Amino acid sequence: MGKKIKFVNKGKSNTFLVPESWQECKPEQLRKLAPFNMLREELRNRQIWEHVVQIMLRCKPNFWKKLVMSLDEWWWLKEQCKWIFEVPLQQQPFAFFTIKGVNYHLPAPAYGNTSALELALANIAFTEYAHPDEPKKEALDQLIFILCRPERKNLKKFRASNDWNGDVREPFNEAKMLDRSRRLALPLDDKIAILNYFVQMNNGFLEMYPEFFGKSGKKEPRYKDGRGWVLMLKNVAKEGGFGDFDKVCEMPVHLLWASLLDDFITNEELQAEAEKQYQ
Repeated sequence: MGKKIKFVNKGKSNTFLVPESWQECKPEQLRKLAPFNMLREELRNRQIWEHVVQIMLRCKPNFWKKLVMSLDEWWWLKEQCKWIFEVPLQQQPFAFFTIKGVNYHLPAPAYGNTSALELALANIAFTEYAHPDEPKKEALDQLIFILCRPERKNLKKFRASNDWNGDVREPFNEAKMLDRSRRLALPLDDKIAILNYFVQMNNGFLEMYPEFFGKSGKKEPRYKDGRGWVLMLKNVAKEGGFGDFDKVCEMPVHLLWASLLDDFITNEELQAEAEKQYQ
């Protein structure tokens, strides 16, 4: 529903409906607000606050320019909007973005249509981009084009086949990803929105499998550069239970990790039983 906010300025009354959750945002609001999600408090200056509030109100620039508020009213208005910075965005900020007439589709929420290889390479790119000492700026573009891809050419046939998995994106291709990341330009706000979407989705995934990533999803990795993700897929392929390396890479992330988790729990139970016999 949203919350109604009424302003009376120079005798004129204006009422605005302000969303109280991401689900209540209009598509254009969601796209514009997504880059500010989880922005640290020390970075929320007056300019950012005013920009966010105007998006929330969906008011015209001329109205905002003439609006007069007391300090208490401004504080109250910020209180109605601060959830933008505090509530993680779990849904897509937008379904796709368009460059040169081509739509690049975002992955489904919660990695619903993401393969094991995409997850691994996305985490490697993010690790490179977020490196505390030597961050690679180009890794952000690689992350975006690992996850966001055009519609596959044989979509109609694919939908009708037994292989249909709900993913309209073309299969991942590393050469195409690298070419797009170097050649195509995306507005900074859209980049930040996709990055925020990935971070929240990725954190949720890591927290789903604490046996592998720690209870908070922050278990110290063996390899600091992120290559452990691909090495893990290679190790799974060596065991042969899910096919060769290519088959493992194509597996949906939750199917693979749920299977690994089941094997992990089974092995722990067998080990515990064996230890009891030797006590």
